[in-house]
Amino acid sequence: MSGISSPAQWTLHPLQGGLGEHAAAWDDLRRRLFEANAMLDSQFVNGLLDNFGEGREVLAVLRLDGQIEGMCLLERKSPLVWSSFLPSQAQIGLTLLKDATSLPSLIRTLPGWVMELDMLCNDPDFGDLATSTFTDTHTIDHCLTMHVELTGSFQQYWSGRPKKLAQNLDRYRRRAETEGVQQHLRIVTDAAEMEAVVARYALLEVEGWKGRRGTAIGSSPDQLRFYQQLMCRLAEQGLAIAWELWFNDQLVASRLAMREGNTITMLKTTYLESAAAYSPGRELLRRAVEHCFELAPGGRIEFYTDATEDQLRWASGSRWVRHVAFYRTPIARMAATAARLGRRRLKGDDDNAGSQDFKVEVYRHPREFPSQVQEFFAESESIDTQFGADWYRNLIDTVFPEHPGVRFYVLLRDGRPVAALPLIANRGRLGWELHSLSNYYTALYAPSLSGNPKCRHVARLIKAAHRDHPGLVSMKLYPLSTEAPSFRTLQCSLNRANLACFTYFGFGNWHMQVSQDWASYLQGLDGRQRSTITRMGKKFAAEGGRLEVISGKDDVERGIQAYQQVYAASWKQPEPYQGFIPGLIHLCAERGWLRLGVAWVGDKPVAAQLWIVANGKADIYKLAYDEAYKAYSPGTLLTAMLMQRAMDVDRVGEIDYLIGDDPYKKTWMTSRRERWGLVAYNPFSLGGAIGLVRELLGRTVHMLMPATAPATSVKK
Repeated sequence: MSGISSPAQWTLHPLQGGLGEHAAAWDDLRRRLFEANAMLDSQFVNGLLDNFGEGREVLAVLRLDGQIEGMCLLERKSPLVWSSFLPSQAQIGLTLLKDATSLPSLIRTLPGWVMELDMLCNDPDFGDLATSTFTDTHTIDHCLTMHVELTGSFQQYWSGRPKKLAQNLDRYRRRAETEGVQQHLRIVTDAAEMEAVVARYALLEVEGWKGRRGTAIGSSPDQLRFYQQLMCRLAEQGLAIAWELWFNDQLVASRLAMREGNTITMLKTTYLESAAAYSPGRELLRRAVEHCFELAPGGRIEFYTDATEDQLRWASGSRWVRHVAFYRTPIARMAATAARLGRRRLKGDDDNAGSQDFKVEVYRHPREFPSQVQEFFAESESIDTQFGADWYRNLIDTVFPEHPGVRFYVLLRDGRPVAALPLIANRGRLGWELHSLSNYYTALYAPSLSGNPKCRHVARLIKAAHRDHPGLVSMKLYPLSTEAPSFRTLQCSLNRANLACFTYFGFGNWHMQVSQDWASYLQGLDGRQRSTITRMGKKFAAEGGRLEVISGKDDVERGIQAYQQVYAASWKQPEPYQGFIPGLIHLCAERGWLRLGVAWVGDKPVAAQLWIVANGKADIYKLAYDEAYKAYSPGTLLTAMLMQRAMDVDRVGEIDYLIGDDPYKKTWMTSRRERWGLVAYNPFSLGGAIGLVRELLGRTVHMLMPATAPATSVKK
């Protein structure tokens, strides 16, 4: 198998106890692709292979134009399935890939007829494989890891923590002092001491819950040897740190860490459970973080833990580490999905463990929201106006006023909202179909989430909606941002709720990050566009033209009348829901979001643009012009005026054209992204099974056909 190259330039190399001759290339690629991370260092990898490898591990190497561009450690799980080599001591996947583009070709390179490749513990900061648009994938949230940015001083960091955290630690410290407990911190970096440090750590850990479960490092000679060898070897290079907290003469808490560059990775932590009244684990963490600010200023601490709400109070940021399964064909994915759903159905619903902490409430309209749910949606509105209660109120009142299927499913944990899913149910020929509470007025949809709930928790909302609609056929959520964490959470939650989930393309979205003023931006535009703005501005003014921005409540009715007059004279079809845009304009005026640009010739409005400015972002929501005045380019002049206002007056950080790939948008914007959707079928209903088969057949045909014209976008 060694050295046999595929057309995609993957080669496979069997390993025996380490990376061997490939170690230098591994470290070179790691440094070239990513920031420092000791868990991807060849020394750490070699230790894993030496102590926990079984001799069947394979190094896959990707070469492009003769240069190595990717590496990953794999092992065969069955004749049809390969997986990352990932012993429990490795907290992230041993994979060096920027993205998932090359993985379909890797599947074809692996020996035999491989149908599934599982890339485990993918950390998005070190090659985000989960954002691939390769449709035949399945993603599972593994853990929510956290990090601390070592910027500024420790005092600045600590003052930014919740007050209750500091108060609790002060209380524990005073209790220890009152009871005569003398606390002493030891920081060990000397290689000569490190073996004894790890041995003490192991003895302490084996006395706790990990020892009772048999997962403590002292429970296995292989584990103890691995950590002792690793820490001693790293200490010889000045890359190992251990913190020990002693109460009088007794070790009560210990932390082991690795360092590379300015990144410190927490490797293991334990504390003496009988000393819990003094919270030694938290006290040691505070002292270790303080030391890290001195040790690696400007760097970062990586924790690689499944962070609890309490732990997240220490964090500067968090992200999901995920398992991503890639399939050779849609049929392979269907078989794997059927097997997975069958196992879950036989096993029963294990997501309700600890269900006494959770409760699902259902509302039909935002006016029914209690105060805490109103506040919860207000937090979501601070991300995007379309996620707030006011947006949904206008959408329901003007588009779905009599619709019986509108539902807001809200998950409460200990009485506090942590997740909400706005849906609308329609009865189809084959059964119930659930959709996101959205339509073509919606440029972006997302669930409301707080505190990074796990997918098994969000799945409770989907299961509740399923129970309310027996014989459910499908659920369709659209339009979604694949860049948002909620996208993967939704995808994982749908799968967790025993639905077979697929992604599909929605539309292109042109946008721009604003980093300059209008004058500088204007100079960067195409010369013809600048000339058009100047020439048409003079021509328009000579004909008595003027431009106006309406933003206050006093002029709202006049602005609505002007907008409707322009829209009626434009090329656009009449609005099917006449009340939505006026309702939206009123809402934006009340909230201070309104920027309604109107171009006038005398007393006649000839162009209008509705912009929404909120949360540091300007959304170009609706635009129209009277075709009789096209020669004056009133739309271009309005866009230029509103751009200038957004940049110089509102000082937004982003301007967004929202929906569609219309060519003119590219002339104003700098970046393009895509909005996608999720469709999930219930394979245990007749309608869902039929929909699933159709979906898979369609994807198989599409995969076999040559590429054609790009997908049609939705125009505003």
